[in-house]
Amino acid sequence: LNYLTIRICDNADPTACFIALCSMLRSALYDPRNQTIDLINKCIYKQSELFVRGGPLDLDKIVKAVHDFMQEFRPRVEDCDAVKTAIHSVELAVQRLVTGAKASVRFLSYKIA
Repeated sequence: LNYLTIRICDNADPTACFIALCSMLRSALYDPRNQTIDLINKCIYKQSELFVRGGPLDLDKIVKAVHDFMQEFRPRVEDCDAVKTAIHSVELAVQRLVTGAKASVRFLSYKIA
């Protein structure tokens, strides 16, 4: 199942897949008995590798998904290790997004300022 899930992430639209993974992670973190959290974190890690390659990404949608996730779970970072690990996975994805989309991020920040 892990291999199949990773292969699906490799072949899916990077933006849609990342948003779906964030949504699944949000749902999973509300159930402390959920055993898919580690798998979802691995998929987010794997999906974020695509950000560095510079493929087609909808930055607005990705940043919105990250913002919503962080706004919801950042205050709960000390609640449990699963939340802490999930936040770390999403932060790593953001770092990779910035690395892979430097020009787009600069343009976006210039446009806002």
